[in-house]
Amino acid sequence: MRTIRLLQSSKKTITLALVLSSWLLASARCAEAPANSPTAEWTVMIFLNADNNLEADALKNFSDIAKIGSTDKVNIVVQFDRNGRYAVTNPQWTQTLRLLVKKGMTPTPATAVEDIGEADMGDGAVLKAFVDWAKAKYPARHYFLEIWDHGQGWRVMMRSAIDEFRTAEQGQPERSATFRSVSVDDTNNGNQLYNRKIQDALSGYHLDLIGFDACLMSMIETAYALRNVAHVMVGSEEEEPGEGWKYDDWLNRLEANPSMDGAALGSLLVDSYRKRYGDNDATTLSAIDLSKAEDVASAVSVLGDQLGNELNKNSNGVVQARTKCSVYAPNPFGDGKDYFQHIDLGYFCDQLRGLDPEVKDAASKVRSKVKECVLANYASKQRMGSFGSTGLAIYFPKSGAIYKKDPYQENGYEKDNQRFPVEFVQRFHWADFLHEYFAKVPN
Repeated sequence: MRTIRLLQSSKKTITLALVLSSWLLASARCAEAPANSPTAEWTVMIFLNADNNLEADALKNFSDIAKIGSTDKVNIVVQFDRNGRYAVTNPQWTQTLRLLVKKGMTPTPATAVEDIGEADMGDGAVLKAFVDWAKAKYPARHYFLEIWDHGQGWRVMMRSAIDEFRTAEQGQPERSATFRSVSVDDTNNGNQLYNRKIQDALSGYHLDLIGFDACLMSMIETAYALRNVAHVMVGSEEEEPGEGWKYDDWLNRLEANPSMDGAALGSLLVDSYRKRYGDNDATTLSAIDLSKAEDVASAVSVLGDQLGNELNKNSNGVVQARTKCSVYAPNPFGDGKDYFQHIDLGYFCDQLRGLDPEVKDAASKVRSKVKECVLANYASKQRMGSFGSTGLAIYFPKSGAIYKKDPYQENGYEKDNQRFPVEFVQRFHWADFLHEYFAKVPN
């Protein structure tokens, strides 16, 4: 309206208006961001699912987060769902809260930005709604989504604590009637976040970083699924201690240098984890460049083809290479059995050096691609040696019988599976090789 009035006054004011208009237009062109562009460098979004037996650990982690709190450069927002059966607070609450974490705050309905009632944290739509809400309400130049809970690799079927399992007569772990599994939301019939749910809900978001403060998540199956969700992924090949990440350390370091990018923050998280656990626990953590996940998957597919050919000539060589690799989370329930069938991809490739040149060459290329993909990697001494722990794991049961008895595979490695299908399985040849291997090595 002011411009119209100026134009109606005189030639002088018209000239002035044109000058002002030109200056404003030039200014707008020079500015890469609009006037209401975010001033924060980072919004850290923590999807904190404690609607299960990790409730007490979640409250402790939140307390560590609140030791730091948000600043004008770093927003820390948490969607916190509780169960109420494993911890008591005053006031006691069990619904789902959204909180902008401020220094020294306690999570309560009164301190929450929003109380959204009971939300199903095992629903991909709920995860998407949280990310959309956080980005709209707390815009920033960079976004980090962290999913906090139990974890289990390519299925993302979050594993419950050891004492929540029973051993059935046939020797298989059996979930108790009162506890199920991950982003186990106990209140919502044990619904859980499979990788496919995350992939479908957030595909194309291109977050700077996605991280899992959870067990057994740094796998090629996971990295490939999330390649169009974020630029960098942080996760562990091994189980994580209940204490998880040291939030007051890495958040403090982020706020001291908020201009870092996703790769730098991912590497910082790995360093913080190393600093917390050192060689005192059987621990690992990796930062993965998801833009390289396609290259790794393609190389693994070629390796699968070569290994399939090798099985017809020298199946013993392939079996010996696999036998040299230890599985992560060994003997997790204290009954002398291994239930999780993940091995380190790089270490397995190293064991193939004595086989035919075609296999050796394909393995070398996978090893090279893994090295390019892993931005930062930590492993305690307990997870070196036959574990390898070079940064990315892969699913590889030692025999067909073990595969058939795997209580967690849920047909994820069957190509005709339509229930939350694993894209890596569908698109590449590793699953084909595994089934050829199981036929050669049934027991």
